[in-house]
Amino acid sequence: MNQKTALIVSAGITSFMLAIGGGAAIVANRASVSAESVAVQPAASGDLSAQRESQYQQLINQANSQIKQANAEITLLKEQLRQAQSPTTVQFILASQAQTIAMNAVPNATVLRTPDLVDYQGTPSYEVVLDKGTLYIDAKTGAILANGAAVQVDTQIQGEQRHTDNESHESGEDD
Repeated sequence: MNQKTALIVSAGITSFMLAIGGGAAIVANRASVSAESVAVQPAASGDLSAQRESQYQQLINQANSQIKQANAEITLLKEQLRQAQSPTTVQFILASQAQTIAMNAVPNATVLRTPDLVDYQGTPSYEVVLDKGTLYIDAKTGAILANGAAVQVDTQIQGEQRHTDNESHESGEDD
């Protein structure tokens, strides 16, 4: 940068600073003049001044109450937003609990593998595979959604009854 350009830039900065300083001096002078004019007012305007002060205080109190109300609403909305954005925690039963439920539903059954968390007809469920059939246990509530072992158990019971009926017919007993 040559000297001529530097001189022009510094002259521009100097004039800008003088303009800002002059503006500040004018504003300060106006503030002091208005303060003096308020102090010189006659005593008769004391009632008017008190009335203005009262109105001013009412406006301040009204504004403060509106601010408090707005802050309360903001706090409430923030909490609602936080709840809406936070992922809902879903409590699932444990796989061991699902296994226990299945074992209680089908006595004398053996678990063939660890229960798996699956989607059964749109519901998160545990698939519990037993030697007597497969059960689906609702992972949230523990309710039995489907009991494939119940069909086999009923079939076995019916088969045992038929076998007993056949033995009684063969032995010549009457029903």
